[in-house]
Amino acid sequence: MKRFLTLAALTIAILGCTEKQPEGGGDVPGDETCTVSATIEEGGMMEWLGGDKLSIFTPDHINHKFLYRGQGAFSLLGDEEATWEKGAEIRAVYPYSESNTVSGEGAIRLDIPEIQTYRRNSVAQHMNPMVAVSRSNNLVFRNVCGYLKVKVIGSITLTSVRLKGNNGEKIAGEAFVRASEYADPSVTMSDGAGTAITIDCGKGIWAGNSTFESAVFHFVLPPTSFTKGVTVEMVSSTGENFKFRTIDPVSVGRGCVTALETIEFGYVTEVEPIRFRSEGQSTIALKRIGNPGEVLLDYSLGGEWMPYTVGEEISLSDGEEVSFHASVETNLTFSKSATDYYRFEGTGSLEASGSIMTLLDPDLKIGEIPEEYCFYGLFSGLQALTRAPSLTSRTVKPHCYDRMFSGCSRLSYIKALFLTSPEDGSFTSGWVEGVSPEGVFSMSPDADWSHTGTSGVPQGWTVRNMPEDDDVNYYESIEYLIPHTSHGANSMKAEQKNDRDPSEWVFTTTGRDPFIPLKSLERQADGPVLVFQYKASEKAGCEFFWCSGGYGVHGPAGGIETPFTLEATKEWKTFTMNMQEAWKKFGFEGKPGDTVRFDIGNKAGIVVTVRLMRWRKVTEED
Repeated sequence: MKRFLTLAALTIAILGCTEKQPEGGGDVPGDETCTVSATIEEGGMMEWLGGDKLSIFTPDHINHKFLYRGQGAFSLLGDEEATWEKGAEIRAVYPYSESNTVSGEGAIRLDIPEIQTYRRNSVAQHMNPMVAVSRSNNLVFRNVCGYLKVKVIGSITLTSVRLKGNNGEKIAGEAFVRASEYADPSVTMSDGAGTAITIDCGKGIWAGNSTFESAVFHFVLPPTSFTKGVTVEMVSSTGENFKFRTIDPVSVGRGCVTALETIEFGYVTEVEPIRFRSEGQSTIALKRIGNPGEVLLDYSLGGEWMPYTVGEEISLSDGEEVSFHASVETNLTFSKSATDYYRFEGTGSLEASGSIMTLLDPDLKIGEIPEEYCFYGLFSGLQALTRAPSLTSRTVKPHCYDRMFSGCSRLSYIKALFLTSPEDGSFTSGWVEGVSPEGVFSMSPDADWSHTGTSGVPQGWTVRNMPEDDDVNYYESIEYLIPHTSHGANSMKAEQKNDRDPSEWVFTTTGRDPFIPLKSLERQADGPVLVFQYKASEKAGCEFFWCSGGYGVHGPAGGIETPFTLEATKEWKTFTMNMQEAWKKFGFEGKPGDTVRFDIGNKAGIVVTVRLMRWRKVTEED
């Protein structure tokens, strides 16, 4: 915890006065007007801004409003007198509010905002309550609250961020502050206080893909110990809701900044639940080893989802499947240590698929590993496992995959998308010890590591670093084909509606002969096989018009197009077509600057959603 928000000590010379001042700005009043002067000590984040107001309570507990006039000066607003005897106790509150009061016992009543406003790398104006008590003409303002810092990185625009404690802690609304001239204030929240604070981001705050571009949010809240951690809920500009929860206690002290771990949004990942398919007769069960804490899971045998009881064994006949995912209440983590963890146990022959991260969150809104030891030993000793589910998290935590597949002697396929090299074994210690001597290891094309052994790629396995055609993950290192929205479209509207996948576009036809050019290639295409995933409102005949050397001002001429058909589908479907002959016929080389024109149907009202459109090389299967 770093105490860098030293709350401003404000020295104010108080004058007795009765003169009324206007609400608007203006020059600093002279000596004959009702003024106070204020300075803020160095080292804090606070500074006086235009529009700042103070509540100053005279001994009769009347709330007087003082407005900042610039150059360190405040002036009294209103007609009432603001006078007091020398040595009388004065109380003051920032910011001013009509609801600020002082009781007969001297307790200050104020509000901690439930809706706070975003300000880059700081706290917004009027959001940070301070109090002061003095028997002289000098007031030292002290901070009432502390700060919880939330940093977000990723390709997403956020319109609001909401914080609440996991144990119902009261953190917003009516508060009562006990303060004295030389001691730190203490805060008691009222019985009716709120349990959540929302930072309003207006039209949206972009959380970029680097530390420099990241969005940083400071929640202003009373000193609080969150005994069961906190939950951060975020809403994107497209209306999606995301949730991040911590499992460890979090404490926020007065005048201190407590930082949560950075929340990183990966690009779209597999959202299919973890699924086991039986070959022959098999069994599967999730067992608790030691005391890892409670997890809540649902399971399905192909129909409705039902609550799963840890330890319950499920029997499967040949070809039957069982799926698991977190229940509506998102699991904070899975395993806790090398002695307290969960492990799947079973018999027979089982082929797994889907994303392992759905054990934490059924909707996979945030698909990154949240805690150390998260999936420690999850499949260890499961000799029935022949194919592993996808490890879709790009990031890792210490020991999160340790011993994960150890002893899975028949395992011959692993798909792991983490980008960090496992060379030091800090998160994959012994994870593939004892697996099959031959197999396929599918890794992210964004990854640049090649470590082999029991903490890396199993010795003797084939490495595949290009995605399969039905892979639903977005990879930054791949050049995807996307529309050129400002150049030459006809009867076609293209919209991007998914913040988490820049390759996903919705194409809507608005008339006859609808088409749109795709952006020119920036580098040499990997090959002539066209691959993408799509949804279509109806069956549509499509065409690629070949534009070698870029999209010309007159557009492509008839006779240099290649037709293909998209079937009507409400679910994502994979399209693959080897266009090697078309490349040769029309002199298209897939070189930098080459592009195509994308035509969809020949009428209005066709809606096609496309994602992950790319060129890949020809394989034996083609």
